[in-house]
Amino acid sequence: MPTFDVWNRPQRPEPPSKEAVEAVIAAARATAIATATQRAEEEAKELAKAEAKVKQIEKRRARKEKEKKRPNLSEEEKEALKEKKLKKMVGAIIVKTMSKYQKYMDHGQFKKYAKEVRCVSPYVLLFLLTKLLLS
Repeated sequence: MPTFDVWNRPQRPEPPSKEAVEAVIAAARATAIATATQRAEEEAKELAKAEAKVKQIEKRRARKEKEKKRPNLSEEEKEALKEKKLKKMVGAIIVKTMSKYQKYMDHGQFKKYAKEVRCVSPYVLLFLLTKLLLS
């Protein structure tokens, strides 16, 4: 059994110095500021996501309202809308494809050929394109 010696007993630790206490307080403040900044950034990201979601919902609503504004379209009008959309899509493809050969012709000639090709019925062009892709 160990003997208790009054002279060899452990001494009380010295109280920390002012500088040590101030360093601990500064570290705690820095940690608090860092966590607050991180929370603020996370909240900003969440807010941005929420705003994007709201914009997307508003776009959908606007699209639905736009579709509602064209009620009871006749078959001919529906077909004309399809034709217009197809011409737009095919026109973009034509310009993209023809732009590879633009360096071989001047600007006016390029525009002339692009218009000529675009004026062909989109259905004929789609038929030709599918034939080219399948062969």
